[in-house]
Amino acid sequence: MSESNCVSLEYDFLKALHFHELKNGLRVIQKIWLPRNDSFFIIELSSKKEIETVFELAVNMRLMHENMHERKYAVREGKRLVVESDLGKLIVSVLKGKAFFQRKPEYRVHFPGSEQQCFFVPGVFRLSGKRIVLLLSA
Repeated sequence: MSESNCVSLEYDFLKALHFHELKNGLRVIQKIWLPRNDSFFIIELSSKKEIETVFELAVNMRLMHENMHERKYAVREGKRLVVESDLGKLIVSVLKGKAFFQRKPEYRVHFPGSEQQCFFVPGVFRLSGKRIVLLLSA
């Protein structure tokens, strides 16, 4: 799913709905909930047919003045994935759907705007189901 196959969008300041039409004719709704006073958000994918997708998590825990840093991350797997650094942790829980996490830790660089920043990718989730729900929390 990408900007190129998003055919419409609804947003009400707490929830965003992206409606995608893929090349194979599959229609997928992506819902993202972001509660105002909590440190988590939920991503939900739903379709009338089975969805198979890959979710790549990019983590960049940093102080406001940092762009490039040498911060190390630790990854713990179990019922949920935990990515930790000296600044905190990010927890990913799969609430609905089938999931397989393929560990492939990698540090990368990108340029959001004009400044170079580094980020960490712990691996990828291979997800499937008619309804897939992920919870990301601090």
